[in-house]
Amino acid sequence: MLSKDLFKTITPKVGCYVINLEDSIYNGSHWTAIILTKNTDTMAIYYDSFGGPIPQDILQFIKRFHKKASIIYSIDQIQHKTSVYCGWYCIWFMYYLSVIHKNSTNYKYLLNKHNALFDIENRKFNDNTLKQLIKNII
Repeated sequence: MLSKDLFKTITPKVGCYVINLEDSIYNGSHWTAIILTKNTDTMAIYYDSFGGPIPQDILQFIKRFHKKASIIYSIDQIQHKTSVYCGWYCIWFMYYLSVIHKNSTNYKYLLNKHNALFDIENRKFNDNTLKQLIKNII
C-alpha cells in the first residue's frame, strides 16, 4: 500500500497493489487498486470504486511494467460519495480476481461480473453488500 507518487520509486512486478491517490506528504484520501498480470491480452487491471480515471503516476508505473501494456479499468461508480470503505472495495476486488477467479484470464468479463455484485443505481446499499461479501471470506 503506497501513495501514488511513491510508485515511481518501485519496480513493477506481477501482483496486486493498493494505491492511495494522495501524495505521500499528506494523510491519504482515496484508495484504489491495480493488478499486473502476465496475460498479454490484459496486463493491467485498474480499479477505483468511484470509477475514476487512472492517475498519470500509475499509468507511468504500468508503462514501466510493459511499454505496450493493455489496460482495462471500470468506469462504474460503485461506492457512494459519503462512504469511507474504498480500501475495503479494493481488497474485495483483488480477492475476487486473484482468489475466487484465479484461473480465469477474461478480465473484462470478470470486471463486469464483479461490478454486477453491486447496485450502481442505489449506491448507499453497496457498503452493506461489501461487508457481507468480506464476512463470507473471513
